[in-house]
Amino acid sequence: MSARLAIALALGLGACGDNRHIDDLFEPVSGSRLKLEWHLYEDGTRQAETAAFYDLDVHARCTPQRWIDDVIRCVPIAEDAIYLDPTCESLVGRAQTIEKPTHFIAHDTVAGTTLPARLFRAGPTTTPVTQRYELRDGECVGPFSTPSDLTYYQLVAEIAGWDLIALRDDEVGAGRLALAYRATDDGLRVPSGLRDRDLDLPCTPTPGAGGGFRCAPTEAATPSTFRDPACEQAVITVPDGAAVPTIAMLADPSGCARYHAVGGEVTGPLYRRDGEACTRVTPTPPPRQFPVAAELELPILERTIEDTPGRRLQRIILGDDELRFVDDRLHDTATRADCLRRSSGEVTRCLPAVIASATRLRPRSCAVEVLVAEIPQHTCERIGFATAITEEQPTIHAIGDRAADTLYQLTGGGCLPYPGAPGNELRTLGPPIAPETFPAAVRYGER
Repeated sequence: MSARLAIALALGLGACGDNRHIDDLFEPVSGSRLKLEWHLYEDGTRQAETAAFYDLDVHARCTPQRWIDDVIRCVPIAEDAIYLDPTCESLVGRAQTIEKPTHFIAHDTVAGTTLPARLFRAGPTTTPVTQRYELRDGECVGPFSTPSDLTYYQLVAEIAGWDLIALRDDEVGAGRLALAYRATDDGLRVPSGLRDRDLDLPCTPTPGAGGGFRCAPTEAATPSTFRDPACEQAVITVPDGAAVPTIAMLADPSGCARYHAVGGEVTGPLYRRDGEACTRVTPTPPPRQFPVAAELELPILERTIEDTPGRRLQRIILGDDELRFVDDRLHDTATRADCLRRSSGEVTRCLPAVIASATRLRPRSCAVEVLVAEIPQHTCERIGFATAITEEQPTIHAIGDRAADTLYQLTGGGCLPYPGAPGNELRTLGPPIAPETFPAAVRYGER
């Protein structure tokens, strides 16, 4: 398997699917003051950073946060400003994680929620302190201890909260599917998610049974109990007083997920699958029961892989005739798999989007460990890679063929055969793949 992967990486195999370049997309746009940041890959492919921006006036990276005035503003990434006196009038900047901080933020707590309330520029370093105070619901409380071995800074200028750029939420799309985005008065526009208008719920692109992608509800309950002795009628159980979910998710024999409405409350005995058996259970205290009802028809997303010459990574376009947008995933033509932007050590890389976790088992003697991947026999998306945790750093491995021999685990009872979960199989893993195999990106900003 690893040899075939190396060949694929060397040749840069072409992407599958309907490859055509698409124009007229909903894409991120910078504002006149609030600028987008981008991740640029080695082959020239770039992706917009949607969680942070650069404020030209404040000269700092910022992220959308709810300010003390209940407005979402782009708040600089900064260290804490702490109060020094029982009246919460004097402040000092405390540096804990940023080596050379440029800004400090004082937070107030209102009704149990801590919110940014005051922003300052960093001045010169000052004498360390050992205690601090907090503002809670307008009252100055404390003192509390603060480490004296940190670096503390004077605060030289306060920036008013209303001078920070406010962001508003909006959406585009005339049909059932809406693309949510955040916008500012200075012209910035960046997508923030999808919403199914019929269900009035956020949704995410998900492969579906029979192929294709659908926008599946972001939150759904997975039933583990049944209301019949044949374990065929799934039921959602909810503790008394807890919120009742509106969507249930069931596994299809193909390995894909199907989504169902949740019916009205019922009563009666409960059952749970125990291997091949269906066994009655009696939880204490008894939960409320809601049966899994009719399957939901989800909005279909057309998926198209762009074909930009000379690039290993290709953008994926999702949508329909009324709404098209760029997916968070990229398609890696070398591995023939989708990838997502993730941290790999100190470097950002496009790593496989679907990845299993490696399991450490042993051959019959139990003398040594071997790495395998335990994956379902049927999956909605092919799982081609697994990650293993080592003492140094996580490693990525290509998944190979099914393990030919029985594998064992060392337990208190000795060296025993590993049973595995029902419906799963153990697959061999290739050697660690060098991190440099996967495309790296650098972040840059529009100025």
